[in-house]
Amino acid sequence: RDGDGVPDIMQSGLSGMSGMEDLGDGFHKVEVETRNEYVVDGNEYSSLEEMPPEVREMFGRMMRDLPEGSGGEGIHTFETEIVQGDTPGMRASGTMRTARRSGTSSLPTSTGEESPSRGRLGWFVALVLGLALIWVLMSGCGTQVGSDDEQALPPYSIPGTEVHTITSQAIGHDFQIYVALPASYGSTDARYPVIYSLDADIGYGMAVDISRLLAFGAEVPEVILVGLAYGSVPLAEWSWMRQRVYTPTHDPERDEMMRGESQEGPEILSGGAEALLDFLREDVLPFVESRYQTQPEQSGFFGDSYGGLFALYTLFHSPETFSRYIVGSPSIWWDDRVTLRYEETYAAENDDLPARVFMSVGLLEEDPEVPESADAAMVTNVRELEALLRQRGYSSLELQTHFFEGETHLSVVTSNFSRGLRTLYPPTVSGG
Repeated sequence: RDGDGVPDIMQSGLSGMSGMEDLGDGFHKVEVETRNEYVVDGNEYSSLEEMPPEVREMFGRMMRDLPEGSGGEGIHTFETEIVQGDTPGMRASGTMRTARRSGTSSLPTSTGEESPSRGRLGWFVALVLGLALIWVLMSGCGTQVGSDDEQALPPYSIPGTEVHTITSQAIGHDFQIYVALPASYGSTDARYPVIYSLDADIGYGMAVDISRLLAFGAEVPEVILVGLAYGSVPLAEWSWMRQRVYTPTHDPERDEMMRGESQEGPEILSGGAEALLDFLREDVLPFVESRYQTQPEQSGFFGDSYGGLFALYTLFHSPETFSRYIVGSPSIWWDDRVTLRYEETYAAENDDLPARVFMSVGLLEEDPEVPESADAAMVTNVRELEALLRQRGYSSLELQTHFFEGETHLSVVTSNFSRGLRTLYPPTVSGG
């Protein structure tokens, strides 16, 4: 009634739908049609009844055979097409979950009878129609409200940016390369420092806005910000891609943990840092430097968490790749602190480390009362690496660290980048 209790994003959807019947007194009625598909072992079915008896039985057994009282969830894939008038494009796909409830199972057996599940614990299948209807309401945000010819409005994009695609044969992935140009770019022949950033899928907009805001206030020079992204992948896939590509060594145990107990996820082979470094050096940097007005001698790199781990891998294996490194909350704990062994090897073979480094971490990232947090030792490891680097006495190394009070592993990301940018790129570092 009048959209009471409906979030603003759904309010837009309601007012954007055509063919709504006014029932009076603030009530409205709209009809939607849904078509659902079940995918079992690659075969699609529009309903449980459509499945062959042996498939129905297997499907039911899969639901019933979870450990009694586990409280777990069964999962199957669904696709839903929603038709509302002549409005195009209202389709959704995803995962439907089944939640355990008391009672008996309503899943049919091969005989078509209901089969009580073990221990009288059954399954309640989440109603796809409800999910689909919510999706319809939200999809209205992309329509022109009140227009007879409803057309999708363009999505928001970051002004002054470009997107390129470069393939890494070694990694086996087409990476999207985001490039954000400064406000003065094109109006002058000046050249600009370039900062290369990982995790552009989830943090690029943040980094662009921070760098542009600081440049607007003359706290840092204008820079070109290049982001490396996997491109339109689900959050879960983005997470395991990071472990696969950013880490320096292969850790089968960590890979299995990331894949999950179901073992239904993709195979993860960590230890791709060498391939990523080669990709940056041989493909990405030459592409950017040949296409844009850059200052290669002032190039910088930002990585956080696993990205910070990769930043340190680059620093100790190929420090000349970048002149400045913003190392946020580095996962030094990886593979029994292999980063410290890299540092030791580098020190034994070199008498200088020509780089400017800002390394930081949130103090709330390490909690001695939480076993996993204590084992990761995020703060302790940064302090130890800082001490080692200062003991080396490298004449060309400029190292600054910061420990942010009251910040967690996630909340500190913006602080890591902002403070690192201001530290390594003071206003005196300018284009031209």
